Amino acid sequence: MSKTERGTKSTTSSVQVKSLQATQVPLGISLVYYSLALMLLAIIGMFLSPFLLSGNPMLAVRAIIGLGFLILLASVLSLVGTGLCLTAPNEMAGKGAIHLAVALNVAAVLICVASQFTTLPRWIVASSNLPAIAGFVCFLVFLMHVGSFIRNDELTSRAEGLLNLGITLVAVMVLMAASASVMPMAGALLGLLTFILGAVGFLRYARLLHDLRQAFARN
Repeated sequence: MSKTERGTKSTTSSVQVKSLQATQVPLGISLVYYSLALMLLAIIGMFLSPFLLSGNPMLAVRAIIGLGFLILLASVLSLVGTGLCLTAPNEMAGKGAIHLAVALNVAAVLICVASQFTTLPRWIVASSNLPAIAGFVCFLVFLMHVGSFIRNDELTSRAEGLLNLGITLVAVMVLMAASASVMPMAGALLGLLTFILGAVGFLRYARLLHDLRQAFARN
């Protein structure tokens, strides 16, 4: 690529970034990033509370309840952040993906809330995680288009790679569920693989959101 082409690309990228900065997309991505941090903090707390507070069972129960509210707060922040991304410019590709992501996330929250107050049909309970998973995939597609819109090939490529990892993770989870009762050892190994892929995906997702925030902050 010549210096002129690089200069043109840089100028175009700056213009596109400013176009997104005029919307609520940067704030939305930041809220999703913060929700991820809260979720991680709550999960770590869930694991450590029974050990750190083993001498006071009542306090441990209260801590776990409080961490449960923290997870709820993280979910609300993520939903609000995703919703703010609906303000993306109309000329940007990926608007359909973010609309679908918001709709699926709202459906996941409604199912979760409804399950606390009523008995849902078995098929809904069995597939209750699907809307959240599908919404996450749609949000990754949107982030891929954000990277493309601001002419950042690295962020676009990383979002695409994370999307492929997510699809692989879902496939492994399906295999794990199918083999758990037939081949327990295989199910256990697939469970370990699911944990490893999930941890790698979590870290890559957090880094992607962080770097997208940095891309907006630099301009």
